[in-house]
Amino acid sequence: MVGESINLFPKHNFGLCKLFFENLLQREHSNSIIFRLSSVFGNGESLHPNAIEMMSREAINEKLITVWGKGKRKMQYVYIEDVIKYLVTSPKLAPGVYNLCGDDYQTIDETAKKIASYFNVDIKYLNKKEGETIPKLNNQKLVTSINGDLLSNIDSSLESFLSNIK
Repeated sequence: MVGESINLFPKHNFGLCKLFFENLLQREHSNSIIFRLSSVFGNGESLHPNAIEMMSREAINEKLITVWGKGKRKMQYVYIEDVIKYLVTSPKLAPGVYNLCGDDYQTIDETAKKIASYFNVDIKYLNKKEGETIPKLNNQKLVTSINGDLLSNIDSSLESFLSNIK
């Protein structure tokens, strides 16, 4: 589990850029609140759809979900409504870094099976290399900072998203 105080060592350009700007903000604007987001999903337009949206759209349009490898890569998601809740409460937070993520950390296969079941479609496993699993983020600093758990669980938020994506 990755807490906010753990030194990060990203392996790809996107992660390096995020770390660079996080450090820059902390140095130049020490009163900032910085959220480290896990994979955000929810209703609305997204410039870069995540795995949940892509699998859902594929299920609707192709009547099938394709998964690379065996789907053992793990991901952590956060529902857009939870992101909004925390943004609204952010003025109550002390400056610093906060992991903004759901509690659930599941495999692509587990997520694909939930989406496939909802849309009553099959899953096709491709003989392709899976993406890298990013370590699980610990969200307890954020949850305890606002004295409560506003995070939705993956099953209820996924159900809400899928019922609106049709």
